[in-house]
Amino acid sequence: MMMALVVQREADARPLPRPLHPALRGLPILRAGGFSGSLDDRRDELSLRKVGDVAAQGHAFAIYDLHDELAPPCPQCARHGGQRVIVLRDGRYLGQYKPEAIRATVRRHRLVLTPAPGEADTTPAILAFTAQGPPRRVLVNGEVITLFR
Repeated sequence: MMMALVVQREADARPLPRPLHPALRGLPILRAGGFSGSLDDRRDELSLRKVGDVAAQGHAFAIYDLHDELAPPCPQCARHGGQRVIVLRDGRYLGQYKPEAIRATVRRHRLVLTPAPGEADTTPAILAFTAQGPPRRVLVNGEVITLFR
């Protein structure tokens, strides 16, 4: 069974099957940058949404929200999934956060990570960017998440 990578924009109401976002076609940007998540859209279910763009100190940052559901390693095994917030700087992969149940948005040149309703702490984390990118460590939903490759 062939799985498709789905890309949608923040304003889209529901995922629509369409070709991979042109900036990530074939995923060479993520592969070249050392992305540690799954890029196997034939085996795993991947959903990619462009969150928005942030400009900071002469650099352009593109933010993507990736949800994955990984194929089980055996027929009796359960599927596992997760979320990753991917950051590109000037068209190159910078890193990713691996949060639990958040909504990522861009507002006023800041990345906003808002925990899902019903979570213990629903206070949004508002991330300002420097020339190096967003902060390496962020407190969101009572947990520290780290920007990593």
